Amino acid sequence: MYSKKQELNQQIYHLHLALAHTWDNTWQYIYERIEEKLGKETKAKYRILDMKRDHSEKTQNKTPHRTHTFHPTLINNTNIQFSKGETALLQKGLKYNLHSKPRNWIQNLALEAETAITQLPSNERDVYRKLVVDQIEKLKQQNPSDKTHPETKLIKSIRTKLVENNAMITRADKGNSLIILPTPHYANKIENFLSDNNCHTIAADRTNTFQTQVRNTVKQSKTLIPKDSRWKYINMNPSVLSIKGLIKIHKQGQLIIPVVNWRNAPAYHLSKLFTNQLNPLRPLPHAFNIRNTHNLLQNLNNTPMLPHYTLASLDITNLYSNILVTETKTILANILKQELVEPQTQLEILRLYDVITKQNYFSHKRNIIIQQDGLAMGTPSSGLIAEIFLQHLEHLHLTHLMHKHHIINYCRYIDDIFLIFYSNHTDIHNILKDFNALHPKIQFTAEVETDHAFNYLDVTIHKTPTNFKIAIYRKPTFTDTIIPYTSNHPTHHKYAAFRFLFNRLNSYNLQHGECQQELNTIHNNLLNNSFPIKPHKPHTLKPAHPKNSTTPQKWACFTHIGKETSYITNIFRRTDLMRALHTKNTIGNLLRLKNSTQDIYTLSGAYKLTCPNCNKAYV
Repeated sequence: MYSKKQELNQQIYHLHLALAHTWDNTWQYIYERIEEKLGKETKAKYRILDMKRDHSEKTQNKTPHRTHTFHPTLINNTNIQFSKGETALLQKGLKYNLHSKPRNWIQNLALEAETAITQLPSNERDVYRKLVVDQIEKLKQQNPSDKTHPETKLIKSIRTKLVENNAMITRADKGNSLIILPTPHYANKIENFLSDNNCHTIAADRTNTFQTQVRNTVKQSKTLIPKDSRWKYINMNPSVLSIKGLIKIHKQGQLIIPVVNWRNAPAYHLSKLFTNQLNPLRPLPHAFNIRNTHNLLQNLNNTPMLPHYTLASLDITNLYSNILVTETKTILANILKQELVEPQTQLEILRLYDVITKQNYFSHKRNIIIQQDGLAMGTPSSGLIAEIFLQHLEHLHLTHLMHKHHIINYCRYIDDIFLIFYSNHTDIHNILKDFNALHPKIQFTAEVETDHAFNYLDVTIHKTPTNFKIAIYRKPTFTDTIIPYTSNHPTHHKYAAFRFLFNRLNSYNLQHGECQQELNTIHNNLLNNSFPIKPHKPHTLKPAHPKNSTTPQKWACFTHIGKETSYITNIFRRTDLMRALHTKNTIGNLLRLKNSTQDIYTLSGAYKLTCPNCNKAYV
């Protein structure tokens, strides 16, 4: 730095002499004008920096008027004793990305760059390869060795304690609490769920049978699938799915909500095809559906409020596992006939339906479990199929029920129904009785307003004599867990949660008191996650402009490991390639319970088998 500064000073000195020789007597006047202008610009720069410093000090020292109490981030249901450093790291949440660089990070970055280069025009690839190679060489020189980061030591210590005590880490289904519990307790919760939801063990893995059905169905779907695109809808190396569970900490006994990842299922691509093809053929009316809270608020604004109106909700119990597959197929077939869909297309859609709904299986503790009825958990088509069944029920019975019970307003978000009814003519018990009589498999639970207030979705609806008042609602299990400011994430990832919170604050049309209360809660969340607090400026949300381009965008995905990643991604700034960043070195990935019962040779990938006698390998 010093030598560079000395070199610049020498260049300025020689330039000064040359200009004095060129301009002779007028140079002193020119020199004074340059000095004066530079002085003014320097003062202006320092004034701006002083203003930024003062503003930063004010925002950093600003604290909320009241402290909002959040649910505990870490729930330890074991006897394991964690140190202060380990506890502090766990409290940052499962999405926290460690600052230590993973092994072979430079090689992986080079491979991701090469994958991006292959999507560029062929005449540009060599140029970008040279740029990437030069930058990779600089990174190697700047990072000759990576010492063990303190966070890595803490993670290893936590993992050791979990293994020694046969414990695991999972997440709550609502609120993002991190739960530590004994592994046998977790397994028992899953087994209790399976026994309570009509699931049975079968003798053999049916993946190969299901894969054969998928291949036959793809061949027979000549109308829906072009011949040259058949390969897109066949999962080349499917495997039996595994079930996981999120803990319901707000329920007695802390039951689980099941999670099944359907991406490796034989019929995964057919399920997506079914959904994409059915929507254009027969768009559902969605007469009583709401998409989000904005729809709900618009609905309420169009509803007059009288003193005897009562707010309530009905919640469907275990929706997916109680949808009758055979009955729904009959409903779908009638819909396709009414819409005058071509007979061959009808046959192919129903054939897709059969293949998808029969693959309702997963594994647990090396046992193959099949669900006797209901929709498969995790499949892309289950939401659409359930919606077909529920809208059919509403079409048959809702008009009569609304008239009988004087229901003023009815809307549904997935399986959660919002009601406004005239309490002088009926009550919630009679309404619940009639709704539970609609279908033997579809049962509801009910809630009713308390003290003229009712919680639905993410708002609390307060009744006034003539209108409604809205406030933001958070469940008692809500935590302040987001991506912390100190996490090794891209900046736009860190601020995503707060963009959502401030957008919601600006768009829900809250009154002044409720707005200040929500702003105070957001500021508490900012402070708890080490974010700088900036003053809130209300603004009007602008609708997103539709994109005119019909050509699909090309994307390249890079693993964020720090500023080093941006050195590579910035190379592609002037191309049409879109760059996406993701993280892998997170607490959740590093402490995840591995499925030791799954045969690794059933997974996709390249395998290396080494002979124990001659040490030769087969790949």
